[in-house]
Amino acid sequence: MDTTAQFKKAKQEDNHITLRVQRYNEEDAYIRIRPNVHLRSLMEKYCDRLGEAYGTIRFLFDGQRVQGHNTAEEMGMADMDIIDAMTEATGGSACRSF
Repeated sequence: MDTTAQFKKAKQEDNHITLRVQRYNEEDAYIRIRPNVHLRSLMEKYCDRLGEAYGTIRFLFDGQRVQGHNTAEEMGMADMDIIDAMTEATGGSACRSF
């Protein structure tokens, strides 16, 4: 069996996908996961790489919020799909009349 055939066979047996997490002004992160594993592990890994606390960054896939209990399979993610990461915006208040 030649090298190309071995690589293709190994790729077929490998049940992982690589997802690209991008954030404004940050280098993209490529994280490999199994499609049926909760995305919380990906989110925690990304936060650890940035030195941020888990829960301070929000993740979106195709405009839809990614929750830790979701899986890549549930959300229809495929190899090399992009997840957007952004800092959670908190605060603000209702407009008051003076």
